[in-house]
Amino acid sequence: MILPAVRERLDRLLRHPSLDGVLGELRAGAGLVGLSGLQDAAKALCAAYFTHELRRPAFFLTESNRRAEDLAESVRFFAQIFPGVTGGVAVLPAFDNLPWDSQAPHADILERRAATLYRLANGEVSLVIAPMAAALWRYQDPYVYLTLSQILAKDSEVSHDALIKHLGSIGYARTEMVDLPGQFAVRGGIIDVFSPEALRPVRIELLGDTVESVREFDPRTQRSVAPVNKTTILPLTEWSVPAPAARKPKSGSRDAGWAAPRKQAAAPSLNSRKAP
Repeated sequence: MILPAVRERLDRLLRHPSLDGVLGELRAGAGLVGLSGLQDAAKALCAAYFTHELRRPAFFLTESNRRAEDLAESVRFFAQIFPGVTGGVAVLPAFDNLPWDSQAPHADILERRAATLYRLANGEVSLVIAPMAAALWRYQDPYVYLTLSQILAKDSEVSHDALIKHLGSIGYARTEMVDLPGQFAVRGGIIDVFSPEALRPVRIELLGDTVESVREFDPRTQRSVAPVNKTTILPLTEWSVPAPAARKPKSGSRDAGWAAPRKQAAAPSLNSRKAP
């Protein structure tokens, strides 16, 4: 909640001639507009304000993942002031290594990137805060990120085997019992899944290829908590890969690192370069 006196001061600040001038140029389609001398709090306020006024998705670029995380909290705070921006702020972290490195990126980075790309493709994100390295990456068409997710509801149709295969291809680990995000378990026609960003895992009961029920359950007791109308299973990676059992490396081959698209420059809408 913003106090009336604070809101009044913010309104006066947002009507400052310099901000009005930048906003007018952006609305007119200017390719590059400069605004220097801003501290971090002012940058976060301007990012939320411009995103709200321009009524289109925007990118707030930083120099590193740490910087993006530091600014995200401030941007989310100021986004509460502007309808349509609240809840629509997401961080798209950059990979912590290169495709030809022997190790894969950190699982948390893969998970967060996949979730943000899905939300962006689904129209749930208004403002993406991303390091320059993430903005320069070459991305696939939006529908690809939508197909990586799985939406399940009571009475919907889904193949039991296809669902298991899909979960393995988007990074989920099959276990005997689900207690952590990124895991799934199978017991006959019952499939337990713990999607990232979900408060609880869900238990999907199938009768043939029909979803009989979807229920949340407590991972500690494994007991059902409440039925849900539908659930969205988010991917743990931003590209589909064969399940571990389906991968057959060639004889004598070496691990060439993780597979990912190549880089390509992209044009951002907001820039968070440090003011001189």
